[in-house]
Amino acid sequence: MSESTMERTAEALDVTPEAQNSAVSEKKAAKAPKLGIEILPAALMVGEDGPIVACGPMLGVSTKITARFCCFKGNAERHPGGSSVLPCDHIRIYVRFPREGCTYAIEEAPTHVFDRFPDAKGRDKGLTVIRASLADQARVTVTGFGMPFANADDAEVQGWLNENKPITSNLTLLDVIKQRTFYLVVRAYVSVIVNKFSIDELPPFAYPYGTEQEWDVSRFKELIKANQGEQFDAVYEHDNDNHHMTAVNQSSVQDVMWLDDSAIEIAATKFPAYFVRPESGAPTADTDYFNVIVAMRKGFREEHDAAWRRLSKTDSFLLHLYDDLKGTEPDAKWECKIVDHPALERHETAEHELVLLVRRPKRADMNPDYVVKDFGSRAEANDALAQGSERWHHVGLCFDAGLMDCKRKVEAVSLFHPLAEPSNPVRFRLPDPDKPAAKREALTGDQMRTLGHVKDRMELHRALVRGTGFYDWMTKKDAPNSVDDAMASLSLADTEVTCRELITVNYLDFGNAMRAQAIVNEALPHDRDRFRAYLSNRPLGLGIIAAGPGTGKTTAGAAATAAMVEKYGRVLCSAPTHVAVDNFAARLDKRTRAMTEALNQGKEQNDPARYRHRLVIRAYKLDAEVGAFQALLKDPTLRDNAAPKGWGHTSRWKCDLSLAFWFLVLLGSPTFRELHLDDSKELWDLRRQVDQFPQTRRLRDVATGRITWEQYQQEGPLPKNTIETFLIKIMRIANMLCMTPAASENVKQYREWKTQYACGIAVDEAANMNRADLYCVWGNTLLPCFLFGDPKQLPPTVLSPNDKDDDGNYLNRFAKIGAISPLLFFQAIGIPVYRLTTQLRMGNGLFDMVSGIIYKGVPHVYASSCDIASASFHVGRALESYIQVPFGRTLPWRQAPSSSKRSADQVNVALNFLVDLVQAKPIIQPSQVTIIAPYAANVDLINYMLRKPLYKVALKGIQPPSTVDSFQGQENDIVIVVMGTAPRPGPGFTSHEQRLNVMLTRHRCGLVVVGDINVTGELIEDEDTGKGKGKGKGKGKDKGKGKAKGGIKAFQVEGPNGETFYTKATALRQVHEEFHNSGRVLIIPVNKKEKAAETADTAETANATENAEVVKVAETVEVAEAGPAPRE
Repeated sequence: MSESTMERTAEALDVTPEAQNSAVSEKKAAKAPKLGIEILPAALMVGEDGPIVACGPMLGVSTKITARFCCFKGNAERHPGGSSVLPCDHIRIYVRFPREGCTYAIEEAPTHVFDRFPDAKGRDKGLTVIRASLADQARVTVTGFGMPFANADDAEVQGWLNENKPITSNLTLLDVIKQRTFYLVVRAYVSVIVNKFSIDELPPFAYPYGTEQEWDVSRFKELIKANQGEQFDAVYEHDNDNHHMTAVNQSSVQDVMWLDDSAIEIAATKFPAYFVRPESGAPTADTDYFNVIVAMRKGFREEHDAAWRRLSKTDSFLLHLYDDLKGTEPDAKWECKIVDHPALERHETAEHELVLLVRRPKRADMNPDYVVKDFGSRAEANDALAQGSERWHHVGLCFDAGLMDCKRKVEAVSLFHPLAEPSNPVRFRLPDPDKPAAKREALTGDQMRTLGHVKDRMELHRALVRGTGFYDWMTKKDAPNSVDDAMASLSLADTEVTCRELITVNYLDFGNAMRAQAIVNEALPHDRDRFRAYLSNRPLGLGIIAAGPGTGKTTAGAAATAAMVEKYGRVLCSAPTHVAVDNFAARLDKRTRAMTEALNQGKEQNDPARYRHRLVIRAYKLDAEVGAFQALLKDPTLRDNAAPKGWGHTSRWKCDLSLAFWFLVLLGSPTFRELHLDDSKELWDLRRQVDQFPQTRRLRDVATGRITWEQYQQEGPLPKNTIETFLIKIMRIANMLCMTPAASENVKQYREWKTQYACGIAVDEAANMNRADLYCVWGNTLLPCFLFGDPKQLPPTVLSPNDKDDDGNYLNRFAKIGAISPLLFFQAIGIPVYRLTTQLRMGNGLFDMVSGIIYKGVPHVYASSCDIASASFHVGRALESYIQVPFGRTLPWRQAPSSSKRSADQVNVALNFLVDLVQAKPIIQPSQVTIIAPYAANVDLINYMLRKPLYKVALKGIQPPSTVDSFQGQENDIVIVVMGTAPRPGPGFTSHEQRLNVMLTRHRCGLVVVGDINVTGELIEDEDTGKGKGKGKGKGKDKGKGKAKGGIKAFQVEGPNGETFYTKATALRQVHEEFHNSGRVLIIPVNKKEKAAETADTAETANATENAEVVKVAETVEVAEAGPAPRE
C-alpha cells in the first residue's frame, strides 16, 4: 500500500522462543509433521511493577501496541511460512528468546499483578507471569524492527517507530527490546503454559544443504540426492544469510540439476538414424541443410517424459554423430532442431520416431566435412539397414539443460554472502578487482573509509533481502559515520546503544523544481500529491509501483525512473524477458521525451533554458547490433528484420532505440529519427566526433544516400571492430540503458557499464522476475531501486513446480520459494507500495469481469477518458454493431458470421470472423486488431493461414499474432484470443489465473474469445448428444449457471515450459460463466468430417501441433466489447 494511504497500527512484539526447526533427510518422501503454533493473548511489562507497554485486547488494558505470546507444540521439516500475501494495516515485531543463555520462570501472577488486569476476559481461569532472563552475552532475535512505517492519523505511534520517541516513562521501543529481563503476563493456567512452552520440543532448523554456496555441479547434485523429500513452504523471512542464499539458490539449482541428469542420460543413448537425400539432387557434400530420421526406441520418450517435455521445447540442440556404436566420442557435432510435421512423403515415420532439421556446421571442431549416409526413401534406408547397422548412423541427442544460466544466477546470489566483496567498487572510486595491478596497490586512507561505508551499505542490503527487519544494523555499535546525511544517529540517554535511521531518498530533490513537477504531472491530477509524497520519501531508496492492467503503472514507472536519472545520473533498466525490456524502453523514451517537450513549451528553439531529452538505449548482443547495423546500412527498410538470423530461434533484436538505431541517427540516415536540437548534449558531442572521424565519412555517405551500397563496398567495408567501437561509445553515454539480466552479466561491455556507470536500477514486470535475476542486475551495494509490476500477472518461471521422481520425492523442493518474485517478496515484508486503481486502457465496463474474478476486493474506477461514447472507442462500437444488428438480441446464436458457414478449427473461426468484421465495418482497420494464442504452435498456424490469399488481402496490415507472454505489456483496440483448448485434453495452461489475466486485458475497445466454452465443464448443450446446461440460451437468471455435474473437475495441465500440474481452472470457469450468463456467446457449428480433414491438412502444412480437437461439433465465440450490453 502507498504510505500516503495506508494506516498502520503498531501491532507489535510477538514474543517467541527461538524456533529454528531442523529438516530431516530421507530418501523417500515422508509427510512432514504440522507445525503446531499456539498464540496466546499477553501483556508485556517493564519490570514486575513497571508500566504495561503492550497488551492484547483480551487482557482488558488499552494500549496502542498489542502483545501476543507464541508457543510451538511440535516440529516440522518445513520452515514455517505461507503462500499467501495479503494487505495489512499494521506492523508486527517478533522478539525471540535465544535457545542458549536464557532462563525462564513460570509462576502464577501475584495479587498486585493480577489486580492490574481487572477487565481481563476469563480472568477466573488464571493469569501466569513468565519471566525470561538473558545471560550476559545472550541476545534476543528481533524481526520486523525498523521496517518503513506510516500512520498519518497517529503521529504518536509514528514517533515511537520512526524517531524512537518514548512510549511511556521515558522508555522507548528500543529500550523495551533491549531489556535483560522480560515480564509477560499470559491469560492461562501455569500448568497449561508449562505444558505448551518446552524448549526440548524445538530442535533447531536449518536447510540441509550446507554453507558452501559457490557453483559446483557435483556438490549440488550430491546434496540434492542426499536430501530428498517434500517441498519447503514459501517463506518471506530468512533467519540468516545462509538461509536466504540456500533458499534462492536451490530454487534455481533444483530446477535444472535433475534435468541435466536426464539430458546426460538421453545423450548417452545412441539411436540408429539416416539422412534424407535432398530432393533437388544436389550433391550431399554441397548441401548445408538436411532432414534426419532418428529411429528412437518405442517408449523412450515416455520413459523420460518429464525431461523430454522440457528439453524438446529448446530452440536447437546438438546431434552427436558416431561411426562406431561403441564409440565414446562423437565423430561430428551438428546443430539441429525438431520438426513437428515434416512433408516427407517418401519417408514414412512411426509415431515414436523423430525427424530433425540438421545444419552442416562451419566450425572445424564440429567436423563440417563429415560424410553423411543419406537415402532417397524409407524403403531404401530399410534395405540398407537390413544389410547391417553400420549402413546407418548412430546418433545421440545432446540437449542443454540450462546450467550456464543457472550458474549466472548462483553467482548473483553469492554476492550476498557476508564475506563477499562489493559488486561495483569502481562506482565508489575503489580499485577494480579485475585489473591485476589494482590488487597490488594498497588502499589509501580515503579509500579505506569509503570501503567501510560501502561495506555498511552491503550489510544493510543483506538485511533487506533477508526480510527480517533492520534491528541489528540500526543498533550496531561500531557502525561507521555514513556518507549520507540520512545516516544520522540518535543517542539514547539511558543506554549505550545508538539507533541509526534507515537511508531515505528524496527522488525529487535534484535542484530543478520545474523538471520535478513535470515528473509528478505524469500522474493523474487526483494522484499527484500522493505520487509526490511517495517519490519524496523512499526508505532505502527502494520503491514499488504495483497495479492491475491498464492503470498506467509503466507510465508511473517511467516517471519514477526519470526522477532517479535526474537525482543520480545513469540508470540500468531491466525486465525478465526481451519483450518486456522492449516495452519498457519504448515507454521510457516516449514519456521522458513528452516531459521534456512539456517543459519546453513556449520557449524559443535557441533559448539556452530549454531542457534536453534523456538518452534511452535498448541494448542487445553486440554481434546482433553490428550485423543489424550493416544490414540497415544496406537496406534501411529491413527495420526489425535486420539482425543476423540465428539457427533454431527467431532473433530478439528490434530496431527502435537499439545501438544500431542510434548510430544511424548520428550518421544522419533519413529513414530513422532525426537528431533533435533538444537531444542529449553527449549525443550531439558524439555526433561531432563521428563527423570528424575520417573512417566514418563513407558510413555517413551511404547512410544519407550520397553514395550507393555498391560504391561503399567497392572501397571496402569498415571493419566490424570499428563499428563496434562506435556502438560502445554510444552505449556509454546512455542515461537509461535497457537490457535483460543475462545480458547485463554475459556481455562484457554491458557488465562494465553496470558496475562502473549505473547509479540506480529500474525493473519493469518485476512480478515476473526471479530474485536471482534481480540480484544480477542490482548487485550488493544497495543502489537506488524501483520495481514495477503486478503480482496478479505472470509469475517467475519455475520449470519443476510439482514434478516428482519415481519414489514420490519432489524434484524441486524449493519450487514455492522460486515462485516468489522480488516485487512480491518486498511487498510481503512490508515495503510500502504505490498503488494505482484508475482504469485508463479499457472502455467503461470492459475490466469488470477480470476485476471481479482476479482482483476481488481491489477497488477500481474508470477514468473519464474510458467513456465508450467518446471518439476513441468508435472501433468498439463498430464491433458491437456488427454483432448486434444482423442477429438482434438473440445471443447466443448458431449461425456463423462467416460466409463459409463452417470452420475447420478455432483459427479458421477467428480469421473468418475477422474478415467478415473488417469487410462489414470498414471503419475497423486490420492494424487495430491483434490475435493472441496461448500456444506458440497456434501462433505459427495463424501466421501460416494469414499468408493465404483470402486473409493476406482482407487482413493486410494486421499485427503479427502473439503468445500471451510475448504480448504482455502491450495493447490494441480489439484483441481476438484463440484459446486452442477443448474438453479433451482439457483447458491447458489457459487455466493459469495469472496468464489468463494477461490474455484478457490487452484490449482497449473490444475482446473476442474463440474457444470451447465447455472446456472446464458443460455450460451449453451439445446438439448431437443433448449434454450440457442452459440449452444454449445463455440468458436468464436460472440458466447456465455453470456448475459442472459432480462438482468442479480437476485437470492435469502442461505449462509453457513443459511443467505439469493439476488445476480446477476456477478462474477460467468463472470467465466462461460470465460470458454465458450475460448472453455474450456465439455458437459456431463445425462439420466433424470436414473439420478432421482440414485440421490434418493444415497441421502438415503449417508444422503446427496445437490444432483444434477433431471430436468437437461446435466452437464458441465469446464477445466483450465497448458497446451496450444486450438486454435480458
